Amino acid sequence: MVSPQFVAETLVALERLGAQPTLNIFDGTISLAGRLPPLAAAGAPRLEAAALAGAAGVALRGRSATIDEASEDGSTAALGSRASELDDSVALADDAVYDVFVSHCKRLDASEDRAVWVADVCEGAGLKVFFDRSDLTDISAEVLERSVKQSRVLVTVLDPYTFESVWCVRENRWAAAAGRPIVPIYDGDRHRWDTIKKSDTRLDRVPSTDCRLDGVDAPALTVPRPRRWCGGHPHVFAKQAINYNKDYRAESKLRLLDSVRRALSEGRSIERPQIAHATSSHGLANAAASVRIGVAKSTKPDTAEATEAALRQLASKLGGATPDVVLVVLCGAVGEPSPYDLDACLARLRVGEHALPASTKVVAATSAWGIVVESQWVGGHAIALMGICDPEGSYEVCYADASQGSEVVRERVAAAAARAGRDGPPNVSIVLTNGHETTSLRGIQAALGEEAHLVGGSASYANPPGLAVSPGGGRPDETGTSGAVMLLCWPTATVASAFVSGAGDPPTEQGRPERPPATEGKITDLYTSERGGVVVKTIDGRPASETWLSWIPEKDAAPLQPWVDDPDGQDPLSGAPAWVGCAMNPMGIQRADGVVMVCVVDIRGGEIEFLQGVEVSVGERLFPQYVDKATICGKTHEAAKKCVAKQELSTSDIRGAFTFSCGINAILGEADGMQDVSDKMACALGSAPLFGMIGGPELGHAYGDKASFACVMYSCLVFQ
Repeated sequence: MVSPQFVAETLVALERLGAQPTLNIFDGTISLAGRLPPLAAAGAPRLEAAALAGAAGVALRGRSATIDEASEDGSTAALGSRASELDDSVALADDAVYDVFVSHCKRLDASEDRAVWVADVCEGAGLKVFFDRSDLTDISAEVLERSVKQSRVLVTVLDPYTFESVWCVRENRWAAAAGRPIVPIYDGDRHRWDTIKKSDTRLDRVPSTDCRLDGVDAPALTVPRPRRWCGGHPHVFAKQAINYNKDYRAESKLRLLDSVRRALSEGRSIERPQIAHATSSHGLANAAASVRIGVAKSTKPDTAEATEAALRQLASKLGGATPDVVLVVLCGAVGEPSPYDLDACLARLRVGEHALPASTKVVAATSAWGIVVESQWVGGHAIALMGICDPEGSYEVCYADASQGSEVVRERVAAAAARAGRDGPPNVSIVLTNGHETTSLRGIQAALGEEAHLVGGSASYANPPGLAVSPGGGRPDETGTSGAVMLLCWPTATVASAFVSGAGDPPTEQGRPERPPATEGKITDLYTSERGGVVVKTIDGRPASETWLSWIPEKDAAPLQPWVDDPDGQDPLSGAPAWVGCAMNPMGIQRADGVVMVCVVDIRGGEIEFLQGVEVSVGERLFPQYVDKATICGKTHEAAKKCVAKQELSTSDIRGAFTFSCGINAILGEADGMQDVSDKMACALGSAPLFGMIGGPELGHAYGDKASFACVMYSCLVFQ
């Protein structure tokens, strides 16, 4: 039997000779592949015939090649832990030589550049750094091990090949065995998180020209490369990975230094992690972590298949832990019917291999605007899940049909809060509505208090509309097409939220001569429509539509004129291309705590109707506001940054985040713009698990302690 130690030493010997071997373990079989030098070079160690065959790219098969220590998921975890658990006596507790050791795989030039950047940033901050390109002329395992243990913190540059390097595997395991904190970082401009964490296993064919022994081609092989890296190397992913982004280089630098300094403060007092056969959920592998958050999605068109695929992915993200609550969103596209059935989705959640148990509570809604999962934007059909594991926390769900009045909403919400058995209102509640926003909000605040912490918004334009809760515990599911669903949270984690406007004053610089001078007007007559929206009849005594259209650019006003001249002869404005002019030209109402945004959703002759949810009164003054593609991207990112700064959070502390953004993002940004928004939001949150909904109006706390609905707003809720 070939021992793990022998294979590891073989790999080290090959790398010393300039080789780039790749180790693959699958079903008890080892293979070595990669470009290799002639082994007859001076100083080459004597190797067993079996090892030479492996070095040539020939799989080591048969009894002599079996390694029973290989990990269950096909990774090199068990091998690396056995091969690298060397004597810990050289570790220095109080007199470390270096502050930071930089670990990286040299296969990609970009990773080498990023490692240089890490070293430069740390040295510029006055830290003493070990970087093998600068500090070593002769690389050896002994020198590297000693240097790792003489460093207070290890910074690992992650890329798709990190754990195919025996050096990286050993450096990180030496650090973990010595109790050294590990800070992971990856280049978000080049690699998506899904490609870094390696959640799948695939077959890669090794080209024969890359497998040579003394100039002779070896047979081409199909060998499986291990991809489940979070599970195989949990000690590397125990802290939140830092997302480097060139557009936010200064922020990336601050995040790196913040994480390193926090790790330095831990020193050797941290608990040594388990090194083999553990699971990880994006930085929360430590079993002592009380809160785990995972997000998942599937774009399969069939409801049952998409639900099962998303459940399977969520189980992987949560490391097999049972979620206490799951938020489900069935996404469609504006103007198109959704292929998903809400009732069928709820039923499928409770059956199958990855079924949610009766103890897991579910809140669900349909949506028409797309979804952000991790850092990926999905603009079409998808079923997305956000799961929270928090055994010490309390969570409740409820549905209220707001068409029956605010008192019904109050009773339902109060009953849900009472079921939790907690003193005081929830720390935060996620609220999703579809119509009757004002009624819903009044009932919620009557039940939980005027200053209840609320985040969410309206899943407007969903086709078909749908809201549901599955409370579990033997209680029946509840569904409806309007009203509100709520997730009431008393989490173990600290929560913080931010709510910012995506609009501003109309631009006055050159290049926009078509925009009339900014002005304002007083609302002189209004009423409430059947669907709960405020309809303004007159502004300063003139027809409201006439006044508002005079404030906006001609290119936006002209397409809207048919709804003024002949409203009965037009299709609904909300589904027409002309509505973009409404979205780009919201209005503001000045109040004591700030500007409240309102958006026109319909025009009927001289009347204009605002998107439901915002309370407006006669006598209040309206004035034009403005949004564009660049503005919304920056404002969305600002919401996340403000949320982090508000609580003086380190991005490495964030367990997960929920965001709700205005639908204007999807209208103006389109696919490319929304992916850019998603990337920057994820960057601002340190690439923590992110679940981002789109809709409107949005709900949050922008104007003091009392939550309110508003338009063109961006909210962010983080769990720390």
